[in-house]
Amino acid sequence: NVNKIDPATGTALEIGTSGDTITVPSGATFNVAGTLQSGGAALGNNTPNFGAKATSNQTGLSSGAWTKVQFDTEYFDVGSGYDATNDKFVVPAGEGGKYYFTASAKINPGTTAGLIGSGLRLTVGGSAAAGLEEIHFMNNNPSNSEGKNVNGILDLSAADEVEVYAYYQDSSAAAGTITGVTSEVDTFFFGYKLAE
Repeated sequence: NVNKIDPATGTALEIGTSGDTITVPSGATFNVAGTLQSGGAALGNNTPNFGAKATSNQTGLSSGAWTKVQFDTEYFDVGSGYDATNDKFVVPAGEGGKYYFTASAKINPGTTAGLIGSGLRLTVGGSAAAGLEEIHFMNNNPSNSEGKNVNGILDLSAADEVEVYAYYQDSSAAAGTITGVTSEVDTFFFGYKLAE
């Protein structure tokens, strides 16, 4: 039994040969205090990650237009990428890569049963083409409200900005709202970096 395996100064320790399997048995703990790598690249741990929600209603949505969604309450922000003041995620320096995002918003018309179009999109640097989008038109069956959701994976670079926009259209062109409440979670924005 030994308590430490230390390679000679200036060398690297190799355990096993190509094709071998190194096993950590059940009940044992493999504790890595330094950087764990695969093929020379550091393995990630799904950070940065963040979560935010709306706890108050957002008003003044213009019919036939896209409006930036506001998230007034932050759940968590590991890695300091979420900008709560400006309702957007900004990829921190050195954290480019693939990210998974999900966002949802409950969209309500200004006219009773007048919602004829709603949608949600993620933009990257203000560009819808670089993001994700879901949209629905209900000309034959107007609605009182609709929950919209969009999610997926985006390949981002440091300093890229991801924002959420809602599309709204009312049969009488009245201004709409997005629901935000403290007791439920109708409108939210979450994201995390994928470990590669």
